[in-house]
Formats: sequence, C-alpha cells, structure tokens
Amino acid sequence: MTPQYLASVLKQLTGKGTKDWIADALLVEAKIMLQHSQQSVQQISDALNFYDQSTFGKFFKARTGQTPKAYQNL
Repeated sequence: MTPQYLASVLKQLTGKGTKDWIADALLVEAKIMLQHSQQSVQQISDALNFYDQSTFGKFFKARTGQTPKAYQNL
C-alpha cells in the first residue's frame, strides 16, 4: 500500500484529506495539553513541534476562533 493510495482511500471514505486528519489530531492534542497541563503555551508549542509560538497561535486560532491562551484560561 502506497502513501498515495492510502490518502486517496482516506479522502474517499471520509471526505477529509491527510492534512486535515493530521491537523485535527494535532488540535485535539493541543486542546488536551492546554486544559490539563501546567505547561505554558510556549512549552506546548515546542512539544507539538511548531516552528514557534506565533505559528502555533495562528494554527490554533484559525481552527477554534480563539487564542491558545484564551482557551487555556477557560
């Protein structure tokens, strides 16, 4: 099974591409870390392998409508 075949089957079955699945999984992990750890947004950004905190913030806000810090303070 090739990566291209797997991606096409995933898209066909779910309607979502590989990048969307990865982004969704990353977002779930970020939400869990923000709500259930004492780590700073910077530490979570680093743990999730974002280039920097700003990139993480843009990723998070684009998908949730709020900043990581605002989500963390809920």
